[in-house]
Amino acid sequence: MRILFSTYPGLGHVNPLLPLARALADAGHIVRFATGADSCQRVSMAGFHPVPAGLTLAAGQHLVLAEYPELRDVPSEDRAEFLFGTLFGEIAPRRRLPDLLAIARSWQPDLIVHEPTEYAAPLIAELLDIPSALHAWGPVLPHALIRAGARAAEAMWVEHALSPRDDGGMYRGLYLDICPRSMQSDKPPTRAIALRPGAGDVLPGDRWDPATFPEASGPAVVITFGSIFHEDTTGLAMVARAVDILGGASVIAAGRPPESIGDLPESARAFRYLPISLALEHGDAFVTHGGASSIMAAARSGCPALVIPQGADHHLNAAAAYRSGFARLLPKEEFTQERIVSELRHIQGDALLRDRARSARSEIEAMPDAADIVVELESYVCDGGRDPHV
Repeated sequence: MRILFSTYPGLGHVNPLLPLARALADAGHIVRFATGADSCQRVSMAGFHPVPAGLTLAAGQHLVLAEYPELRDVPSEDRAEFLFGTLFGEIAPRRRLPDLLAIARSWQPDLIVHEPTEYAAPLIAELLDIPSALHAWGPVLPHALIRAGARAAEAMWVEHALSPRDDGGMYRGLYLDICPRSMQSDKPPTRAIALRPGAGDVLPGDRWDPATFPEASGPAVVITFGSIFHEDTTGLAMVARAVDILGGASVIAAGRPPESIGDLPESARAFRYLPISLALEHGDAFVTHGGASSIMAAARSGCPALVIPQGADHHLNAAAAYRSGFARLLPKEEFTQERIVSELRHIQGDALLRDRARSARSEIEAMPDAADIVVELESYVCDGGRDPHV
């Protein structure tokens, strides 16, 4: 089969899909990725053929702020729905559709796999009658988010003589569910296939150097605020100093040049990019913004987390981790060095939190891995990708 993966640019959108792409390629299928030009290098490094399509991450951020300057004033807990109704549902797919349509018509994929913010892919799949699958990158998203994107995309469906769907076509096919049940608040609204979340942030050849963590008598803490929400680096340095107060050591995935963080204690080391999944296998705690990939990495590794939501879908992911019992939550408004010290000290002494983290890891290990579901995807395509609602 020819399988086209289609994603919005950015590590959090691309990485979760890489383990399934690898399993399909290992099974003899031909895989291509359509994504922003700035994510093509990442796809190539993972061993796949990238095809540039649509906006880059920076262009998307620029356009949404230019067209909707009020985004700056939207409360962080409401930004996800705002972005689905603007950037993901209209701005990005409208600019992506011509590229993706040309790719699909010329390459003629047998299956299109996309992620939850990619609204061009289900439209193309509907237009060309191609089976599609939505690959989750975390818990099931609230219908309000999916519907906000669908409303924004309606005009494009009409322009292509298609009847708009209230889900924007997101659930027209399979739902590949990587989230363990203990983290879910809703069931997926279509035929779901459980899929163990893989370490998409770990590239072929990546290895962990035990010396990455500085020597310390206290906890080893992994810190990241993601690859997007990192304009204010004072928070990263503040967390590192809190770890140092506890006699611990920290590694920081900064998402930008490490020197831009400023002064760090000797017990901290910063990197522009760090395979979080490898680091968490050697960490005692994880301080994160709550991006879906980060939360799933914490669950997969069984590492207790302190989540400080910054925006986008972070509040939803933080709630999922808290629901499963392996995370503590800290509102951004209460983010101080003293509070970080207190929270990390609590994590160190909370045996139940650590037990719940190990339980989340065991729950994920019991899920089918990507190689296990290849046959189901093959059967789905051979069956014509029938709408599971029929």
